[in-house]
Amino acid sequence: MFVSDHGSSRVLVSNLSSDLRNYTSYWTSPSQALPMSLPSQVVSDKAGNIFFAEHGGNKIAKISSDNGIMTEFEIPTGPLATSLFLTVSQDKKKLRFTEWASNKIGYLDNTLQVPLNMLVTKNESASTNTDITPITLKAGESFPVNIALTLDKNISSLVLANDTELSVVGMTDSGLQGIGYTSQALSVNLMDVPKRNATIHLKAETEKAIAGNHTLMIRASLLENDGLVLSLLYPQLVKLDVPTKPSEMNKIQNFQQFSSKNIESSNSSAMFRDFLRIGAIAAVIILVGYLIYHKIMRSSIFKKAKS
Repeated sequence: MFVSDHGSSRVLVSNLSSDLRNYTSYWTSPSQALPMSLPSQVVSDKAGNIFFAEHGGNKIAKISSDNGIMTEFEIPTGPLATSLFLTVSQDKKKLRFTEWASNKIGYLDNTLQVPLNMLVTKNESASTNTDITPITLKAGESFPVNIALTLDKNISSLVLANDTELSVVGMTDSGLQGIGYTSQALSVNLMDVPKRNATIHLKAETEKAIAGNHTLMIRASLLENDGLVLSLLYPQLVKLDVPTKPSEMNKIQNFQQFSSKNIESSNSSAMFRDFLRIGAIAAVIILVGYLIYHKIMRSSIFKKAKS
């Protein structure tokens, strides 16, 4: 099951045969225009690949059913095309999407192969992205994550791979929290040597780390020939085994006490927030409907004037 978490810059992936509370967060790349990427409608093709629009990040994302890699394609219309809805053609060759703010319909050619392949492992001898066990980080410890990048020389002319950047994003909607990373090479040149290995060291930052299970994204990004950014991201599960700080314990205890004493008040607040959200959605629907109606009326008047 794939659910777009619109306000948190991620898509949640859960196995329906297991507890739905166990899920993987596919965090999207940080938006250049807005605080959040705002993932929207989710669709799939017959091969099981998942597509969704990021109307705050101005991208179309694809989660591959083969290797779990998420690929983000930047939309040429900028800075915000505001892509909300998308659909896959019957033959799976094209993914069409709306550009609401630009009065356009765009499409992504699904037949074009991405010239970059990324393999993320915890073992240098591994050959597939199949090890989903989480990395356990204790306070002050670091853990190496191996990244193998391969450029397809047959179609390498589609991208500028001389400056392929490596980074770690996600974990929260505002980025990494309590985890840092280092690498000897955060930028690699794949044009001369199409296969390169790199290592990113993840480290728990003792002062900021909060105990628990998290998902972060290992990302490789490069430019296409037209200057648009192409990114590959892989979800890495991380367990922070760090002491719970007294301040956090106090927050938890205070919240529990507050909840037990103010159940009715909390319910009322929740109902009020839900009412506001529903009202905001209704306002957007009414506005869109009015704009459509206004365009139809203008078109009708124009046709009558011509006749």
